[in-house]
Parts: sequence; C-alpha cells; structure tokens
Amino acid sequence: MNNSAPQQFSEFVAALRTATYDQYKSFPDAAVSSEEAFEEMRAYLLEYYGDMVVQTSHRDDDGQIVDFVPTHSHPCVRRNGGPLYVTTPQPVPAGGAATEIAEKRPAAPESRVRSSILGRDAKLARPSDTVPLYRVTLEQLARFETLADFSAKKQAPPMAVLAGGTDFLPKRYATGEQDIRNAGGGSVVSVWTPVAAPGFQESYGQQWYLGGVNGTWLQTVECGWHVDLARYRDMNPHLFVYATRRNYDRGHSFFNFDGGAFVPVTGASVQPGVGLFSSQIGGADVAYRMGFWLVDGFWVFYFDGEPIGGYPLTWFTVDGQDGPMTSGADRIKFGGEVGNALPEWPAMGSSRKAHEGYGKAAYHRGAFVTGHDGVAQWTQLSEAGSVVGNCFSVDIHNTTDPDWGSYLFYGGRGGPGC
Repeated sequence: MNNSAPQQFSEFVAALRTATYDQYKSFPDAAVSSEEAFEEMRAYLLEYYGDMVVQTSHRDDDGQIVDFVPTHSHPCVRRNGGPLYVTTPQPVPAGGAATEIAEKRPAAPESRVRSSILGRDAKLARPSDTVPLYRVTLEQLARFETLADFSAKKQAPPMAVLAGGTDFLPKRYATGEQDIRNAGGGSVVSVWTPVAAPGFQESYGQQWYLGGVNGTWLQTVECGWHVDLARYRDMNPHLFVYATRRNYDRGHSFFNFDGGAFVPVTGASVQPGVGLFSSQIGGADVAYRMGFWLVDGFWVFYFDGEPIGGYPLTWFTVDGQDGPMTSGADRIKFGGEVGNALPEWPAMGSSRKAHEGYGKAAYHRGAFVTGHDGVAQWTQLSEAGSVVGNCFSVDIHNTTDPDWGSYLFYGGRGGPGC
C-alpha cells in the first residue's frame, strides 16, 4: 500500500504545462513513439482537465490518485452539459439476480456479492456534491505508443470479423451469446487475477451489448473487470466500462472516462477504474453484479444494483447519422476475452477450464436480458463458435433456477499454440 501524500492538483497541472518529451521518454517503462505523440498526450490532458476544480485528493489502496471533483466540474459532465440522474433500479428477473444469489453447490465456500468496494478508499466519505475521479497522468499515457493506444482495446479487430468470429485474430474468446433485440441486461461476474504481460497481453471477464452485428456499423457498450499493468500500475483486477461507436476504430472507442463519453451519476459511490477484490481457487468467491440498461436517453451502467454512470445516446450519433445503439442492441454476450502479441497466450479467468466448475473456474451467473418493455428474463445462451483451439473453454447452462438462472463457466491457462 502506498501511503504517500498525493501531488496537489494545481501542482499536477503546472507540471503538465512544462513537461517535455525528453523528460518522459527516459522513464523505464516509457513506450511513447515520438515527440509528436507525446505532445498529443499532453494537449489531451490539458484540455481534459481544463478549468476543473478539485476539492481534495487522496491516494487509494492501489496507489492511484483520486481527485474529488464538484459534479459540474467533472470533465465528462462539462462535455455533456450536465450529470446523469438515475434513481430507477435496473430490471431483473423475478426472484433472481436482484438480490444476493444463494449458493446451492455442495461443499462450496460462501459466495458473496459485495455491496461495495469494501476496504478500498474509493468509498471514503467525501465532500458533498463531488464525484471521485481517478487522475490520469502523463506517466500513464507515456506507457503507450500513442494516445489512441491508451484509449482503445489493443489490436482491435475489424467490425465484420468481430461480429462473425475468426481463428486468426490476436484475440481469443470463451463466451455465451444470444441474438435478441434488447435494452441491456446483466450478470453476477466472478473476479480473478490472471497474469498478463503489460503492453503485450490483456485478460478480461466481461459482458458485451452489441448493435449492428449484421450490418457494416458495429457499436457496443461493455463492462467487467480486466488486468492492465500499463494503465493501472498494478496487477490487480479493475472495474471497467468500454464503448465503441464506430467499429472499434481508434478515436471512437474508449475505456472508463477517456474521451469524455461516460457521464457519471450524481452521488455514485464507486467509479470505473476502481480496484476489485478477487477470488481464490478453493477459497474466497468474490463476485459483483453489474450490467447495462437503456433508459432515459442513456446506456446506464449498474454496479451492485447502483447506477454509476452512462453513455448518452447522442454519443452514438456520428456525423449526423444515428448509430445502431441509439435504438437498442442486437446481441448480448458473457464470458472472457484475452489479447496477445507474444508466443504464449495469457490465462483467462481463473486460469482453469470451464469443466472444473464452481470454486475453480470463472463464471457469470444470473445472466439476464432486458426487453424494451423493461421486462427482464433469463438468457438463452449458446457458444456460437466463440472458442478457438483447446486452450480455453466455456460450459453453458440455461436454466430458470432462482439461484443461478442462466450461467456459464469459462477460462483456461493459455500457453503456446492457442
């Protein structure tokens, strides 16, 4: 744990104004490709923070600096003309994922869906009418070749390939999916800590809501956890949201608050980027309930039953044309994803394959889909060709059981030849 006092925000901004490429390219983990790329990063941060007011700052348990920002000073609020106010609970199937889901499997440790980031500083008492915002630094950005690399999933696939699946992408999946018109959904997602080499590998446990999968214009909203040492400076799993409004193109695809697209909910107790506790094989089962719902002009992200923020539908309008996600999604997916640029692939989920089941393999449970009428139902998932090779696997169960509903196990160790 890093208990050092955080740099004052005013000093941080002053240092941005005088920072130089020569200064940052000498950092041990710097990857910024050129002085031009560095200046783009610096200009982005200066514009992003602009006249932002910070009431207080602290360093959280993972060493990240959190600024407490008056709501109307938040960069994403300023860009979108106001904060997001949501009080409506996300619809869920009756008797299912709306409450803590009871563990029914024999000889299993107690299963928990934590109601907050317990033990993390993200939920500390804070000044009234402020939003916690993780501070993005030049040192963080300089670990990537370009600003676009920081703001997008690495080596993003072409839209047509992603929608249909392939065996030559530098990505692998183990997912259950359903083609159904929807306004969101959710699941309880177990969290793990797979090892991924910074800058070369990525590992996710996540949900996807995709619009336009049968056309030429793909848009998504996504959520879950991932391990990204370059972004967070640690190997812990972190909560994330992600969206693309144009085929995973760089400049149109962003994590968390990057790009100003994701608008925070006033009074939300946590935010994307927070570090999460993780499960242990044969030990603690740590899982969090999350999902999206299209309501009141936003794709709203819910975490442990609380609205955290959302993507305005206006963001999915590009060059005056409404994108597919302005009217809903066509496909819903749950599972794992890994990306790789090395000879050996990283682990997915817990590193155990799906057949090892509860207590060993990663899972999504209580997976549901919400219709445009606001009625939620258990999903009817299929593997649909998501798994390539024998390094990773998925095991899907579509049930109406009130404890687990529709659920799946997924994962694998990775390795060569995946």
